[in-house]
Amino acid sequence: MDLIENSNEHRLLKLMEMLPLPIAIHDMERFVFVNPAFHDTVGASGQIDLVGKEILAFVHPEDLERATDSLNLPYHETYFTLPDFRFLMLDGNSFYGDLFGTYMHLDSKEYVLITVHDASGMEERRKKNKELQKLKSNFLHTMRRYV
Repeated sequence: MDLIENSNEHRLLKLMEMLPLPIAIHDMERFVFVNPAFHDTVGASGQIDLVGKEILAFVHPEDLERATDSLNLPYHETYFTLPDFRFLMLDGNSFYGDLFGTYMHLDSKEYVLITVHDASGMEERRKKNKELQKLKSNFLHTMRRYV
């Protein structure tokens, strides 16, 4: 955690380390900070596996364009979200997540703080709901023939 000198910034990073939400900070190219919840989410054993690594290496190839576009947002855009975003884990598996981010200054440098909500279960529920709606529609269509 050599990222900052300021005691307020130090306390902020300590708090982020303790939070159960996956949180990472990057400099638009590489991770400079990840908390334990973040490295658990992507299957890393610790910060050593992620800090200094390219952020785009953890983006599913089909979402690379969305990720690159988000990196090109003007700095004055305070917050951004990327719903249903696909992330890559270290083992090559992927998961859907909703990414929330904001720009910030630490130690007089510009960074991006992101947090990820694992939405893999949501994608599965959406698929099941679509299947149920289709079955219901087919059932009602079939029943109309007999009524």
